[in-house]
Amino acid sequence: STTACIRGHTYCQDCVVKTKNSPILNISKNCPECREPMLPTQILNRPLMNLLMSQKIRCCNKPSRFPDAVDAAAARRRLTEEEDVSDSGRCAYTGTLAAYVESKHAGTCQLRMVKCPLGCNDIVVFSELERHKSTCSHRLVTCANCAMKIKEQL
Repeated sequence: STTACIRGHTYCQDCVVKTKNSPILNISKNCPECREPMLPTQILNRPLMNLLMSQKIRCCNKPSRFPDAVDAAAARRRLTEEEDVSDSGRCAYTGTLAAYVESKHAGTCQLRMVKCPLGCNDIVVFSELERHKSTCSHRLVTCANCAMKIKEQL
């Protein structure tokens, strides 16, 4: 969050608190720049927020960023053939930060890393999760005698 003085100098709340707590500057509730009083409430800096939200970004998901991840290379090979992955293996999503937030892309990206829900603690590329679950050491199988679901013994 941000705060401002009566002249409009705007600062991150954390920086003002650090300045206030500095024994050298010993500034209580004054602007670090002009020494005018700081406004008593936190403010939303709309121009700054609009500037940030209009910035072009690209999705940071790329399986090779996670060398310990299971199936990252396989996911990269498979997804390279699809339209949502660039030649570098990185997710090809680009857009403004506002569109990224609005689309909730981070939670739906096929290249995001997820923990296996079966309990093996492997981290896999989301697009490979179903394949991983079919071979996971913690998957459940049906007993041939009683049809009960049991953990497979590998």
